[in-house]
Amino acid sequence: MSGASSYHLTGAVNAPPYRSSVLGAMRGIHVYTPPGYDPKRARPYPVLYLLHGEPGDDSNWVRWGNLQATLDRQNAVGECEPFVVVMPDCAVPRRRSGPRGFERELVRSVLPWAESRYHVRRDSAGRALAGFSMGGFQSIAVGLSRLDKFASTVVFSAGLRPGFASEADIASAARDPLAVRSRLRLLYVRIGRRDFFLPDACRFRGWLVRRHIPCIYQEVEGGHEWPVWQGCLEDFTPRLFR
Repeated sequence: MSGASSYHLTGAVNAPPYRSSVLGAMRGIHVYTPPGYDPKRARPYPVLYLLHGEPGDDSNWVRWGNLQATLDRQNAVGECEPFVVVMPDCAVPRRRSGPRGFERELVRSVLPWAESRYHVRRDSAGRALAGFSMGGFQSIAVGLSRLDKFASTVVFSAGLRPGFASEADIASAARDPLAVRSRLRLLYVRIGRRDFFLPDACRFRGWLVRRHIPCIYQEVEGGHEWPVWQGCLEDFTPRLFR
């Protein structure tokens, strides 16, 4: 297919509900497949698990984050590696499921569902985890503690804060920074200079620096708002899976 004709291809967004084996209930989820997605191609697609904030739901990145237009454009000009994006409902009741309930839901329900329905990779190097605000805290807590599942972690507008993502949540990474450095392909943190979570992001950066864990850290203009997160999406997606 020529470059001229492929430029006009667009990706697709679907929202098939799935049944959570952890929560025992039907859950919402959105999935973006890149232009020309081929479920029979020889190489499975890398996959980004993209999380929303609170309040919010699995539709947020599609409705407010400009996700499809951004990735369609990047794919059209070869700016990013074609990959699938899975956007789950991140609201998991802590009282019922415990402090690491979302991790169990993601690993035991969402990943198996996505891998059975879409032609995606199942190795850590082929998976990335990203999110903003609540989803950013979840990305820290799950991403750095489950390097067996995710080799890339991306954090917007979040950091280390007790009750959200604490040092206890990433204690395994603290015990063996060398293993983190050897397995981590990308750790990316971005936050607005007027964001109320900026001290938490700085605290997270300091934690990483003390352990010599490499990280792309950026402070940009803006607050806790969609223009910042849209800019994050545009900046980090070309860095994935290269």
